[in-house]
Amino acid sequence: MKSVQRHRTKAFNTPIDDEALFKDTPPREKCPVCCLTLPFGTGATYNICCGTSVCGGCILAQDLNGHGGSCITCGARTASDFDEVMKRIKTRMDLNDAAAYNALGCLHNTGNFCLRLDQKKAIELWTRAGELGSSAALGNIAVSYDKGNGVTRDRTKARYYYEQAAIKGDDVARHNLGCDEGAAGNHDRAVKHFVIAARAGVPNSMKMLREKYMKGDSHIPKDLFEKTLRAHHDAATEMRSKQRDKAASYLAQGLGSSVPVDKKLLKTNRDGAKKQAKGKTTKA
Repeated sequence: MKSVQRHRTKAFNTPIDDEALFKDTPPREKCPVCCLTLPFGTGATYNICCGTSVCGGCILAQDLNGHGGSCITCGARTASDFDEVMKRIKTRMDLNDAAAYNALGCLHNTGNFCLRLDQKKAIELWTRAGELGSSAALGNIAVSYDKGNGVTRDRTKARYYYEQAAIKGDDVARHNLGCDEGAAGNHDRAVKHFVIAARAGVPNSMKMLREKYMKGDSHIPKDLFEKTLRAHHDAATEMRSKQRDKAASYLAQGLGSSVPVDKKLLKTNRDGAKKQAKGKTTKA
C-alpha cells in the first residue's frame, strides 16, 4: 500500500508530456439505438442491467410509444426497488464495468436514492473506475480535489486528475484545464485546451474562444477560430435531435426517476452536505 501511495505522490508532481496531453481525444460514444453521439452531462442514461448508455431522446421515445418499463437495449424490466438497483449495479461491478463503479460513486457523492452521503466512498469507487478506464470518474475525482469535496482541497492533485481525464477523453475536464491555464496567464495552453474541447462539442469552450477572438487575442487567429467553429457546429449537431431536446425539457422539470426515493434520508443528506460545506477547508 505504501509503495502505491509513493508511486501516486510521484505521479502527482510529474509533468505530463505535452504531446500526449494535447492530442485530440477519441470520438465520443454513440447511442446504440439512434447511433448519434451521446450528449454531455445528464443527456444519457446508464443501464444497470446490461451496461449500455442510451440517450434521453430514445428513452423518451420508448416511453411515449407505450413500451416503457424495460431496457431499450436488452429488454430487461426496469428495477422495481432500491435493493434490485443495487444488486444490478454490483453485478456490473463484478464484471469490472467501469461505468458501474462510476455510477455508484455518483450516488454516494450526492446521497441520492437510499444511499447516505459519503464522498470519501465516492472517491474510492471513482478511483477503481478510473483504473478500469473511465475518464468521467477521473474527472469526478479532479472536481473533488478542486472543490475539497470529501478530501482536503489539493490543486496539484486536481490538475493531475483533470489531465488524466482529458487524455482519456473527458472534454469537460479539458475545458477546466483551459480555465486553469488561462487564470495562470498561460493563454497559449488555455487556447489549445479550449480548441480541442470545442471541436468535441463543449459549448463553454467555444464560448471562451469566441470571447478571446472578439477581443483580438493573438492566440486565436481567424483561421483557427473559423476552423474550430465549424468543427464545433458539426459536433454539436451530431449530439442534438428534436427528441433529445424534448427529453431535456422533461428532465428540467424533474421527471424521469423510476427508483423510490427516501425523502427523509434525502433531507438528512442535504443537511449533512450543508454542514460539511461550512466547515470545508479552502487551503490551496
